[in-house]
Amino acid sequence: MLRDIDPELLPSTALAKAGTSILALIKMIDTNRITHPIILEPDIGERGFLVQQILSPTELMYRYTTLPCDMIVQS
Repeated sequence: MLRDIDPELLPSTALAKAGTSILALIKMIDTNRITHPIILEPDIGERGFLVQQILSPTELMYRYTTLPCDMIVQS
């Protein structure tokens, strides 16, 4: 289904593995040109369980030191 959508309309997305440090995640966000606010959600298919909106790098650092599970990061 996503293959049918113009790629320019899709959000910037990255997959961060469990245990990724927040500094590495912030670098990944910058490299993939993901802008704040970002959506951070577990890559476990739970239909919105633990989905979070993160407004700034400071908020991200406040909430996590490392990621507890694989997470999808989107603009």
